[in-house]
Amino acid sequence: MKKRTDLVCLDSDVLIWGLKKEASQGQEHMIPKTVAFIDYLYKAKKRIIIPAPILTELTWVLDEEQRANVIQKITKRFIVAPFDERAALICSKMLAQYQSMPQYEEIKLQLGKRRLKYDTMIAAIAIANGCERLYTNNTEDYALASSFIRVEEIPYIPEQKEINFDNEAGQ
Repeated sequence: MKKRTDLVCLDSDVLIWGLKKEASQGQEHMIPKTVAFIDYLYKAKKRIIIPAPILTELTWVLDEEQRANVIQKITKRFIVAPFDERAALICSKMLAQYQSMPQYEEIKLQLGKRRLKYDTMIAAIAIANGCERLYTNNTEDYALASSFIRVEEIPYIPEQKEINFDNEAGQ
């Protein structure tokens, strides 16, 4: 699948901060940073993919009403991409490549086998859909996917403040 420069993928942490506006203690600064980044993506006319497994990550602890509300918000604003045959093939290739790497056992121990597979599924969905990048602040979880897709942290988006020349000192 050819990569498209207008298509990006967001990981669950980006949605937790930018959409749900929730943060763990010490991560509160990520909420305005992520909101600004998502606004930037919209203004830049980027199309945003959310892999379907992320819906599970975001909603499994919620009650029925909250779950429906979050899923409705996501499906209204983003493209929800399934784990389909193409993604499954890419995922299996990635996992096979991981397994042949000398550091595979260390990575599997650090992340856990389930988390390794889950994050590989998410990356595979992004790749299968032609995403240019996958944005997450858990880049270490996707380190092995970086040979297949660009994995980047949420960048800081500077905000232009309004300049009022009429109120400058000396006038």
